[in-house]
Parts: sequence; structure tokens; C-alpha cells
Amino acid sequence: MKKIFTIGTSTRSSHEFFSILNAYDIRRILDIRRFPTSTRYPFFNRDKLNRAASSHGITYIWLGGL
Repeated sequence: MKKIFTIGTSTRSSHEFFSILNAYDIRRILDIRRFPTSTRYPFFNRDKLNRAASSHGITYIWLGGL
């Protein structure tokens, strides 16, 4: 059975975010935000998050357009 985890991004640094994902061996991010941008935390903008995830061996999938 597959598990689904949720994680908030609000005040996490990129290092903390990916440390948590690695601790739970998470290899896929499903981004459900309709508008995947953040002026307060630009790291969580769609393109930057996608590139960072890829560099950590994690697949990024944006579902907000559905």
C-alpha cells in the first residue's frame, strides 16, 4: 500500500524541507497549489522547487492546473 504524506512549506528553509523529505524517503512531490508561487519564500516557486527537487533525485509534479 502506498502512503501519502503532507508537508507545509510556509516557514521552512530549502535545507529543512529536503531534509524532511529525505528522512521519510519521499521521492515524489505532488504540488496541488493552484498558483505555485511565493513572494515571501521564492524557493517554493514552481520552477525553483522543480529544479531543486530534481537535484535531490525527487520527481516534482504540479497538479494545480487540473
